[in-house]
Amino acid sequence: MTDIIVCSEKYGEICWDATTPEKFAKSSLAILTERFLSGDWYMDPEDDGLGDSEWADNERRQNEAALALTAEQLELLPEDARKAVLKRISKAKKDSAEDRAHRAWYEAAQRVVEEQSLEVVAKGRSEIPLAYQLLLQRAGYEYEGIDLVYLNGSED
Repeated sequence: MTDIIVCSEKYGEICWDATTPEKFAKSSLAILTERFLSGDWYMDPEDDGLGDSEWADNERRQNEAALALTAEQLELLPEDARKAVLKRISKAKKDSAEDRAHRAWYEAAQRVVEEQSLEVVAKGRSEIPLAYQLLLQRAGYEYEGIDLVYLNGSED
């Protein structure tokens, strides 16, 4: 293996050693650990992002109330109100699905970091470190680009 991990971050690219399966796993874990423990990269799923304001409490109450409405209750609402409530319900359901996915990702990342796990998982016909797979799942987020690059002309 003659590869490097390239992290595309805010101020440029950072390269990590992945020239052996062990170094690939250790570098992946180091990247995930650094990002996870910094507190700047991944939002704790216990924080809904709304904060502790009166406005945030009102948003939560309105979402809960909208989700609690039955189809019959929705039909009784005036057209404009029904559209607004349906829009709120749609957004609340989307946010809830995204929250569940993020919570599952966060819990997996937290376990890997806490255990300093070098566990590998199947990817196609090969195996990659779980830490790298978790990083790949966030590669589309701003400043979280990551890629495994083969070094041409390298000798083992």
